[in-house]
Amino acid sequence: MDDGLIEFWKARLDEEEAAANAGARRVGMPWHAEPQPGSLGGLVIDDLGLVASTGGRYAADHIARQDPDRTLRRVAAMRVILAEYEAAYRTDLGIAIENLAAVDSDHPDYRKEWARHLPSST
Repeated sequence: MDDGLIEFWKARLDEEEAAANAGARRVGMPWHAEPQPGSLGGLVIDDLGLVASTGGRYAADHIARQDPDRTLRRVAAMRVILAEYEAAYRTDLGIAIENLAAVDSDHPDYRKEWARHLPSST
């Protein structure tokens, strides 16, 4: 049933964790968005100062929600789900894993057959 899906997902989690750890100086410092004075852009700020400057406030809001600490919590939670899947190895949970892995459907290692239980919009 697995056909490489577990390894694919583990690799994506490793990549996400590595990217978050690359921003380790900012772990534990929540990011927040602010308007960029004199423009329609937005700023992403933490306790150390500027993280990013964007062309739009909504982009800044989105980036702020991706701070390294939150990403590491998400990766840890997803690893728990994956461990439960490996332990249970049940079809209904397998569908859940296929849906979670679909977040990375644009990755070159993603297999289109994993999308068999997804709505056609993915």
